[in-house]
Amino acid sequence: MRKISVSHARTHVSAVLRSLAETGEPVLITKKGRVMAQFSPLTETEKSAIELARRLRAAKGASDA
Repeated sequence: MRKISVSHARTHVSAVLRSLAETGEPVLITKKGRVMAQFSPLTETEKSAIELARRLRAAKGASDA
């Protein structure tokens, strides 16, 4: 698991996310050497839940029109 500083994550967020998408390897975000957060890819279940929510919002919007 890769570790990067908060300042590196802030200035290189696009590259960090691109690397995450390509490798699937989680990235730990550190501040003064202590882990503060983790970027990790979505699971298939999470992706499905997001897509379902998007479809439900779209259907609700269509029915309100």
